[in-house]
Amino acid sequence: MTSADRLWPFLCPSHPDHDDQSLNPVAADAPSLVNLECSRVLVCVAENDLLKERGWLYYQELGRRGWIGVVEIQETQGEDHGFHLYALGNEKAQDMIKRLAAFFNREMPPLL
Repeated sequence: MTSADRLWPFLCPSHPDHDDQSLNPVAADAPSLVNLECSRVLVCVAENDLLKERGWLYYQELGRRGWIGVVEIQETQGEDHGFHLYALGNEKAQDMIKRLAAFFNREMPPLL
């Protein structure tokens, strides 16, 4: 049992199995990823993030489920979930913020 398995029933008692679409975008009752209305997605995870596996699953499933767009993943080694919010002076946090800014500012062609 992962940390997410133990934590989720506390965070969302109405959906204690943690396969609620709020935490699992590829859950059986989640909306189709094909209809995601954007042209690019950046999934950010950290090596010690309790949701790291879910992030990687989301990254992989975007392509498998027929979504037409650009998906990238950023995994930061040696850090926990939300690390970039708690230690802004940390070099890895600054690198993450720079990566986010570059991603948001990049010109992308519109979806067909």
